[in-house]
Amino acid sequence: MQVRITILNVDDTEAMRYQKTRVLRSAGYEVVEADSGAMALRLVRELMPSLVLMDVRLPDMNGIEVTRQIKEDPATRLLPVIQVSATFITAKDQKEGLQGGADIYLTEPLEPKVLETVVSTLLQLHRTEAGLRETLLREKALRAHAEEATRLKDEFLANLSHELRTPMNIIIGWAHLLRNGPLTDEQKVRAAEAIERAARSQAQLIEDLLDVSRIVTGKFRMEMQNVTLSSVLKFAVDNQRMVASAKQIIVTLTQEDGDVVIKGDPDRLQQVFWNLLSNAVKFTPANGAIDVRMYKTETEVVVSVTDTGIGISSDFLPHVFDRFRQADSTSTRQHTGMGLGLAIVRHVVELHGGKVRAQSAGTDAGSSFIVTLPLPSANPTTSNSAAPEVAPLEAPATQGRPWRVLLVEDDADAREVTVAGLEKAGFELRAVETAQDALALLDQWLPDVIVSDIGMPGVDGYEFMRLLRARPPERGGRVAAMALTAFARLEDATRARSSGYQGHLAKPISPEDLAAAIAKLQRQGGTDLGS
Repeated sequence: MQVRITILNVDDTEAMRYQKTRVLRSAGYEVVEADSGAMALRLVRELMPSLVLMDVRLPDMNGIEVTRQIKEDPATRLLPVIQVSATFITAKDQKEGLQGGADIYLTEPLEPKVLETVVSTLLQLHRTEAGLRETLLREKALRAHAEEATRLKDEFLANLSHELRTPMNIIIGWAHLLRNGPLTDEQKVRAAEAIERAARSQAQLIEDLLDVSRIVTGKFRMEMQNVTLSSVLKFAVDNQRMVASAKQIIVTLTQEDGDVVIKGDPDRLQQVFWNLLSNAVKFTPANGAIDVRMYKTETEVVVSVTDTGIGISSDFLPHVFDRFRQADSTSTRQHTGMGLGLAIVRHVVELHGGKVRAQSAGTDAGSSFIVTLPLPSANPTTSNSAAPEVAPLEAPATQGRPWRVLLVEDDADAREVTVAGLEKAGFELRAVETAQDALALLDQWLPDVIVSDIGMPGVDGYEFMRLLRARPPERGGRVAAMALTAFARLEDATRARSSGYQGHLAKPISPEDLAAAIAKLQRQGGTDLGS
């Protein structure tokens, strides 16, 4: 559809105005007329014409002044204006007109072809200039976006370095003191607690970075099942209450509808509520309060986490769920973190078909995060999932003896700490350094479960498992196997399973969690892996 071009023809002499209007209309333009400066200014604001043909001498003000006002208005300053004079003009008159903002200065009488050519040429120039301006604006916007991305990347890398180095400094410092001593028993306990906190902080940061990578690459994994949401929420609240109590923060939980069953991934939902509660505790000063509520509508279940903390500024509120964005990313900030948790929260909630939003009246006014999740069309009467639980660390046994575990790990320190943890849990352990050693040991000693690293020199964990599965059952060919590795991507887990492992665990992992995973694997299948 062709857009009609509107030209405003301003002239107080009716005959002259009519002549120019007839020429322009015959050339295909839509023409609107004005016979005074005031009328011209009003029509310019109302109609926003494509071009103005302006007589210099008007009854209420001269055309130069009208042109100047048009050009001084930001909304119309780019509007092309042709000034026309019916009297003899000098170079001084032209200069004054052009300085007033006119794009070109003509004198009457005008030949129709000249008027048509000048108007067409000026409109074409204006369109070209508008296109160039739009291109420049786009380039400027892209450049600003790139500069902002670079700034965020630099801030992210600086904060990442800080967040990794700080706990590492704690670990190295206390390890040095423990080795060189002497320390009191109380200091040794504090050292162990500090080292564990620092290591868990690093592990959480690494897991968050991996989750963001999975989100970006579209490989974020979900295991959907029936979930009792109240149990997941209560588990998250109970986990944070201890941290909150250290700051004298009162955490209240209200569940108005009792057990609510939805379709979801219990571990990922646990991650959502843990992140929201962790943030609330972090950003709420001592003696504050956090209110957690869960209630049900006809189609949704709503969970809100409201705190009396530092609040969110109106400038930052639209960006609160953006990756790597923090309200304060300077070196003087009071709160640590990488700005990843809320981005992960939003992604997990959206994968569940829900929404999450943030509310805050501003700085020092507290904040609320509201999660809405869809209810299934018909709730099942029972749930096959509740809050994540850690298996009790009983001494496992099979046929009257402890379960046998073969650990294949090339790193001496990792091998030693894993052996110590699993022996404490009641397993019978044998540990070897290489896949070749493991295969040789299997000819003499048959374990119930194999736990193997992946990245090993010579024969890696994938090749080791292929060699193992090629052996007959009496030489270990059907022993249940778990990959324990720093290769933690979804494709790494998939490759491990396709190689013959029944489970995949990412380092770092606590001895308790590893023991629970081994026990679960053994209960689910043991040595009976089929053909």
